[in-house]
Amino acid sequence: MARVVRPGGRLAVIDLAEPRAATRWLQSTWVEQVVPRLGALLSDAEAYRYLPASTAYLPDGPTLVGIFREAGFPDTRRVLLGFGAVQLLVGTRTGAADQDPGSRAGLEALRR
Repeated sequence: MARVVRPGGRLAVIDLAEPRAATRWLQSTWVEQVVPRLGALLSDAEAYRYLPASTAYLPDGPTLVGIFREAGFPDTRRVLLGFGAVQLLVGTRTGAADQDPGSRAGLEALRR
């Protein structure tokens, strides 16, 4: 993601999270049963069938924050929403303009 965010640019990612134990059963039922059915009614059913499997492999919150920080967003923070069922990750891209391959200075630096 750091390749498409200019230095100083902000990134916000919202995704499902592993909720607290008290609400885990509710989220599991919602994601595995309700969302695919709603998606099938309102849109393309196939597009929502992958959702439970796609969230199963996500790293835990602290690991995900570490990945974002290593990728060039050192001030990344994670905010849990919806009783911990949803996570918002927000960070600012670092790096000079001559290190940004999408900028004019970055392209010129690559040519040198």
